[in-house]
Formats: sequence, C-alpha cells, structure tokens
Amino acid sequence: MTCQRRNSPRKGALPAWRDKMPAVHASRAPRSLGRLVRAPGVKTGLIGQEKDVQRSQLLMKRRSLRGVKKPTFPKGYSLRTYQQGDDAHWARIISEAFRTQCPPSVFWREIADQKLFRPERVFFLLHQGEPVGTATAWAKPEFGSRAGYVHMVGLLPEYTGKGLGKKLTAAVLWYFTEHGLTSAFLHTDDHRIPAIRIYLELDFEPVVEGEDDRKRWVEVFRDLKRPDLSHRYCGEE
Repeated sequence: MTCQRRNSPRKGALPAWRDKMPAVHASRAPRSLGRLVRAPGVKTGLIGQEKDVQRSQLLMKRRSLRGVKKPTFPKGYSLRTYQQGDDAHWARIISEAFRTQCPPSVFWREIADQKLFRPERVFFLLHQGEPVGTATAWAKPEFGSRAGYVHMVGLLPEYTGKGLGKKLTAAVLWYFTEHGLTSAFLHTDDHRIPAIRIYLELDFEPVVEGEDDRKRWVEVFRDLKRPDLSHRYCGEE
C-alpha cells in the first residue's frame, strides 16, 4: 500500500551513537514516500502520483546545536516516544497533517523496518493522553556522522498555530544534543510557509545550491515578508 493524495492538497557514514542502542527491526532497502519522505535530489510527488513529479525539496541546516534547550509543553500536553500500536497514530497524524492517505504499513516500511529505527527516536506529542503530533530524530549518511536529520514532523490540523510544532521540533534537536551531535538538517516544501517560519526561528538556515534554489528561496522569503533574509541568503537587493 502507498500514500495517495486527497483531492485538495494543501500548499504545505551513520552516527556513532546508533550502534550504542539495541536493534529492534531488520533492515530493508528504503523507498521514497514521495511528498512525505524525500532525500536530496528526490523529486516532489506521491507514490502512485508519478505524473505530479516536479521538483526536489528545499534543504535547511542548523549549523550548530549549541544553545538548544529541552522544551516544555503547556498544561495538558506531554511528550513520549514510540510504543507498540503507535503506527496507527503515526499514520493518522501524517495523513491529516499532509492531507494524504497514509496507512500504517508506510510507517513500517519507511521508519520501523529501517536500520536506524529505535523507539526512542520517534516522538509523539499527547494532548490529554491522545497522540496529536509526531516527529522523528533521524540521520542521513550524506550529512555526516555528527549531524541529525529532523524527519516527518506533523500535527493534527486543529493543533497547529499553537507553537506546538516548534516545541516538537525542539524536542528532536534536544535529542540530537543528548547524543553528541553538533548540527541538524531537514527538508521542506516551498509552500509550507508556517513550517519554514518555525525552522527559521529555530536557527535553521536555507541551503542555497544553484540558481533554482536561489529563485525558490526568494519566493519563500517574499511570502514570509522577509526581504532581509532574501538579501542575506540570495543576494537580492
């Protein structure tokens, strides 16, 4: 089974510490999740929607994890890591957050059956005991052994706009610091302006590689009404 888009999509070497934790699942060769999971150079588009392939995601980097603080959450909210049965919660949250149809089997194929998977890497934000958000502390060899990768951040739509996404992402960054990593990367889409605003607030910077990236970031900063960032990172006057 694969993730399929709904009719009205919203415009939105491995680390040394890996081997210190016991393995849970056997490795499988990774596959793309289209709009949900992409590595550098992998194009936009959902599985089963190959005709919609258009462009790669934008890359952002936090150069240093110094100063990262452990986040606290408002009353009624709490954070925990993966427990048995959370694949269904993950699938629901990701489906709602990205407006896709994403079955639990995708969680197993893309996360739980990968060598990097550890239950403590997959975070769930709870509201009154019910999972309403998720984020994963991942890694990609191309970014080096001291870099973490912020992966699959999503909130149920009714919980957006409350600063919870920022706290959830900060929890992943805190995990990285606790495991000796020194920098972090993530991928995002041009249209996910609220998410990009959060990442900028968390000291992520755009990685501009070539003219296409530059033009796309100019548009993003225009939407953000941040000409200062367009000048700083894209050379716009």
